[in-house]
Amino acid sequence: MPLVAAAAFILFWVRDCSVLRMGPPRRIPQRLCVYVISLAVTAMLVWFAAARADSFQFGRLGKSFSLILTLTAWQVAATLVCLWLRSTERYDLAWLAAVIPAPAFWMLWARVVLGSASTLAEPGMWCVYGAVFTVWVLLMARRVLRLAPTEMPADELDFAVDMPGWINCIGIGLLALAAAADAI
Repeated sequence: MPLVAAAAFILFWVRDCSVLRMGPPRRIPQRLCVYVISLAVTAMLVWFAAARADSFQFGRLGKSFSLILTLTAWQVAATLVCLWLRSTERYDLAWLAAVIPAPAFWMLWARVVLGSASTLAEPGMWCVYGAVFTVWVLLMARRVLRLAPTEMPADELDFAVDMPGWINCIGIGLLALAAAADAI
C-alpha cells in the first residue's frame, strides 16, 4: 500500500504542476491560492472521515464498493474536464484541472498512515498527514513559480492538457490496485 500511495503522490503532483502553470503568468499567485484551498479542503475532509473511525472501520470504508465507485466516478469526471479543455482549446482554463481534488490520493495516504496507528486522531498522525500536505504545497509552489516566467511552447499545450486526463485514468487503476491489495 505505501508504494501505491507514493505512486499516487508523484502522479497527482505532476498532474497539478503541469496545468497550474498554464494561462497568464501574472495570475499564477491567484491560481496557487485557489489550488491550495481546494487541496486543503480535500485533505481535511478525508482526514476528518478517517479520524472519526478506528483502523478497522476505516479499512472497511476503503473496501466499500460505493466509495470506490464514487472515487472512480470523480476521477472519470476530472478526465472529462481535461478532454473538454483540449477539444475547446481553452488552455487558459487548463489550471482548473488541478483544482479538481484528488480524493483518491488522500484516501490512500490516510490508509497508509492509519496502518501504523490505531486512529488518525492521535497527535503524531496529524503531524505525518500534515507534513505530506506541506511538502506537496511547498514543492508545487516552488516549481510553478519558478517556471512562471517561461512560456510553454505551443506544441506542448495539448500534451499538458492530455496528461492530467491520463493521470486521472491511472488514478482509477491505483484505486483498483489498492482495493485488490486489501482483498488479498
